[in-house]
Amino acid sequence: MNQEDLKKTDESLSEAEKERQEYLNKWGEKYENLSPEEKIERRKHLRKLANGELQGPPVGYSSIDNQWLKHYDEKALEYQIPDCSVYQYFEQKCKRFGSQIAMIFGEPESALKISYSKLFKMVNKTAKALKKAGVKKGDCVSVCLPNIPEVQYIFYAINKVGAVANMLDPRTNPENLKSSINDANSKLLLSMDAFCPVFNQIIDDTKLEQVVGISPISSVPKIIRPLIKKKDPNIEAELPKNDKFASWDKFLNRGRFYFGKTEEKFTGKEDAVIAYTGGTTGISKGVVADNKCLNTMIVENSVMGFDVQPGDLCLNIAPPWTYYGLSNCMNAYNHLGAVSIMVPKFEPDDLAELVFKYKPNHVIAVPSCLISLMKDKRFDNMDLSFIKTIIVGADKLDPTFEAEFDEWLASHNSKCKVTKGYGMTEVTAAATYTKDGVNEPGTVGVPFVAENVSIFDPETGKELPTGQVGEIAIKGDKNMKGYFGQNEDRTPEVLKQHEDGTVWAHSADLGYMDKDGVLRVTGRIKRMFTTYGFKVFSDEIERNIYKHHAVQQCAVIPVPDESVGNSIKAFVVLKDEYKNQQDVVQQEITELLKKSVFEYEIPSEYEFRDSLPLTGMNKINFKALEDEEKEKKKNEARVR
Repeated sequence: MNQEDLKKTDESLSEAEKERQEYLNKWGEKYENLSPEEKIERRKHLRKLANGELQGPPVGYSSIDNQWLKHYDEKALEYQIPDCSVYQYFEQKCKRFGSQIAMIFGEPESALKISYSKLFKMVNKTAKALKKAGVKKGDCVSVCLPNIPEVQYIFYAINKVGAVANMLDPRTNPENLKSSINDANSKLLLSMDAFCPVFNQIIDDTKLEQVVGISPISSVPKIIRPLIKKKDPNIEAELPKNDKFASWDKFLNRGRFYFGKTEEKFTGKEDAVIAYTGGTTGISKGVVADNKCLNTMIVENSVMGFDVQPGDLCLNIAPPWTYYGLSNCMNAYNHLGAVSIMVPKFEPDDLAELVFKYKPNHVIAVPSCLISLMKDKRFDNMDLSFIKTIIVGADKLDPTFEAEFDEWLASHNSKCKVTKGYGMTEVTAAATYTKDGVNEPGTVGVPFVAENVSIFDPETGKELPTGQVGEIAIKGDKNMKGYFGQNEDRTPEVLKQHEDGTVWAHSADLGYMDKDGVLRVTGRIKRMFTTYGFKVFSDEIERNIYKHHAVQQCAVIPVPDESVGNSIKAFVVLKDEYKNQQDVVQQEITELLKKSVFEYEIPSEYEFRDSLPLTGMNKINFKALEDEEKEKKKNEARVR
C-alpha cells in the first residue's frame, strides 16, 4: 500500500469516527438506559436502516449499526427477557408440555422415558431434600454429574430454592476439584457414585458436610433395579464408609419430612450458575451467570428460527458442567418441548453409533465428531432424512470439510446443512449462529437477537469500522457477572470497560464482521508467535493446509528455536484413502502454501498421525502438542 492509499485510509477512518460520534450524540442515552419499549423501537429502526426500508447511510461501526437485525423479522425484535428465576421460567414450560416426554435415558429398546410432568414432580421432590439438608438462598451447591436424569432434577431444584449450582467436571484433578468446592464454600455435593472415592480423598480438606452418591440406575423403578444389576453387577459403585456419604434414595427420603416452603422468589439479576472455562489442561476459572443469562438464551432460541418442534428427538451429548451443555442444550431443549436423549459418556467417535441407534432430529456437537459419521459404513445406504439440524460449535470448522459434509448429508436425503455457532463460556456459550440465509462456509453466522458484537483494535481498544480485522468482543444480557472466587480479580481481563462506559466481553479471537452482519473468525490472538522476527498466525496456515483434499485434520504449532525464535511444525491427519501417500501429500501441501502464505510461514517440519489429541471439550489440544515438542527438545538436549 503506497502513501496515497494510506492517506485515503486515514481520511476514511476519521470520517467514520466522526459519523460514529454524531450518532452517539444524536441518540443521547445509552441503549442500556432505555425503557423496554424504547429498545424495541430502536431495534426496529436499525432493522429498517439495514434492509433499506429507511434511507440513510450506515455509520460504519457494527456496535451502532447492528446490521444483522435485517435477518430477523420485525416480530422477533419485540422480545423481552423475563425478570424471573430459571426455575420459574421452566415451570411455565412444564405446565404447557405436561404428559409429553421430556427425556429418555438408556438403550432405545428399553429406555427410561420421563415426561415433563414427572420431571417437574422430581424437581420439587429434590427441592424439599435440598431444604432438609439445610440449603439456603445464596448457598453454592456443588454438582458433579454427567447427562443423567438426576442432573436436571438437581439443577432446577437448586435454582428453585434460590441457591447457586456449582457445576464441576469429574475429569478435573482432585486438587482443582477441592479448590472449586472451597471457592464456592459448598457444604453439599451431589455426585455420581463412581466419583465418590475421589471426593472421599479430599473431603477433610473442604467444608463439605454431605456428599450424595447417585448411581446410573437411580431413576429406574426400584422393582427393576435387581434385574439390571444382575446383568451388570458393576452398574452401581459402593459408597465410601464415611458418615458424610449418602445414597440418592436416602437423600430424597429425608426430604419427605420437610414441610416448609421450597421456592424463593428472586430476580433475573441474582446468581444462578458457576461453570468453568477450559478442559482438563491449565487452570480453569469459575464463570458466574445470573438467571437472566440463561433466560436470555431461551428467548434468543425462540426467535432464531430453529426448526425444533415439541416431541423432536435431540441428542444431548454436551456435558452439563459447561454452559454449552447446560444452557444451549438441556435448558433450551426443555423450553422448546423437545425430547432430550441423555448421553452420560461421550467420545467423538461415539456420534455415529448414537445417530444410528436413536435417529435424532437434532444434534449439537463439535467438528471432530462429524468425521465418525462420514466414515461409518452403516450409513452408506441409509436414509438420513430424519436429521433436521446439525449444529457445531466450540472449535473451528474447516470450510472445505463443511462443504464435503453438506454434500454427504444431501446424498443421504437430509435437507439440512451443518450450521455453526460462536461464543465462549464468558457469554454463556453461544453469541452468534448461522441462521437461514447466512450459512456461508467459513462463517459463524450473525449475532443472536439480544447480542451486540463488534470488532476492536487489540492494542488500542478502539472500535474498528465494519469489515476490518480485529478482536471480537460481545456485549449483551448473557455476559458473565464475572469470574468466581480466587479468579475474581481476573474479570477485567475479559470484561473491559470502554471509553463510553459500556462493558464488553473480549474474546481474544481475531475476526471481522461484514456489511450484512455476518461474522468470520480468522484466528486467535494467543496463537500468534514470531519466526525470523515476523508475526505468524497458526490459524491462517491451518486454513490453507485444509484446502488440500487429502487432509482430514491439522494443527500448526511453534517449536522454540534459538536461531529463528520459533520454527513451524504441522501435524496432519490424512483421510483413510491417502494414508499411504504421506510424502506426496506433504510436497503438495508445501506447493499449495507457497502460493498462499509468506515463505517464512511454511512449516519446516511435518508429522503425520492417525489422530490428534483433544481437550475435555473435544477441541484439538494444541497445548498438548506443544508440550510434547518441548519434552522432546529436553530429551534431545540430555542425550547431547
